[in-house]
Amino acid sequence: MALSIRSPAMKYLSVKQVSERLGISIPCVWNWSGNGPYSVPDFPKPYKLGPHMVRWRIDEIQAWEESREKVK
Repeated sequence: MALSIRSPAMKYLSVKQVSERLGISIPCVWNWSGNGPYSVPDFPKPYKLGPHMVRWRIDEIQAWEESREKVK
């Protein structure tokens, strides 16, 4: 019997999806995830998945949201 090695598919969000989920603008997502004066130190960093594709892992966004709920 052959074993099938499967891991759950990693879910990713586009910058538009992150902005809609958090209720912020697209430039705000880029600012928060960058290294500039408007960056948020614990905000998840994006992953470059291809030459023109950058995504955020949904589990990291969810964990960040949960950590923010504890701060309130």
